[in-house]
Amino acid sequence: MTAKHIHFPRTTAAQRRLLFETAGYTGLAEFRNPAPKAPHRIAPEVEAQVKALRTQQPSWGKQRLADALAKGNNWVPLVSPNTVRRRILQDAELWPTPAEPAKKGGLRP
Repeated sequence: MTAKHIHFPRTTAAQRRLLFETAGYTGLAEFRNPAPKAPHRIAPEVEAQVKALRTQQPSWGKQRLADALAKGNNWVPLVSPNTVRRRILQDAELWPTPAEPAKKGGLRP
């Protein structure tokens, strides 16, 4: 079962005044935001491994790269194939950009 995240909206002026009257200045202090700053980023070590594999084996696709990383990690997946392509290789400009499709869906010469 997953933990539920509770959303607490920002306080109003009347609520802040009540906090100040009951708890003093400490009640008005800024609350720490518990949300992660970059929750979906991949570890830099994994990104480096993907980039190194791609430069060594440029013909390998996203699935083969993801499987090679999983094989080195006792077959436990580190990244999904789509993450390999979208977040790592496209950001590093190591993934070829597709040709623009023609108006009717075919590829332009």
